[in-house]
Amino acid sequence: MFQVTDSASEQLQKIMAAPESKGKNLVLFFQGVGCAGPSVGMTLHASTGELQKIESNGVEAYMDPKALEYINKQFGDINVDFVTREEGSGYMVTVGDGSAGECGSGCSCG
Repeated sequence: MFQVTDSASEQLQKIMAAPESKGKNLVLFFQGVGCAGPSVGMTLHASTGELQKIESNGVEAYMDPKALEYINKQFGDINVDFVTREEGSGYMVTVGDGSAGECGSGCSCG
């Protein structure tokens, strides 16, 4: 359903402990499905309204339950990692095994 790597958990917990994050929650949101498969974003927000709480590796997040169910049924788990590359560091949010956007899935390639 929701998987957070150790490196992402460490970074997210630092952000959530910062004074400017007080009273805010990590919220995942569904951005739609394109040639690269489903897209999920992250933000900090004070209100969780009717969102479903999901947890992994010490990280609590919230997401619309219908979007979460759709993504999990159609594509698989939402995976959050923190990566460091030559061009910089950041969070990488992937869904399932990442193969949804390969050529032959209905999108033009090349």
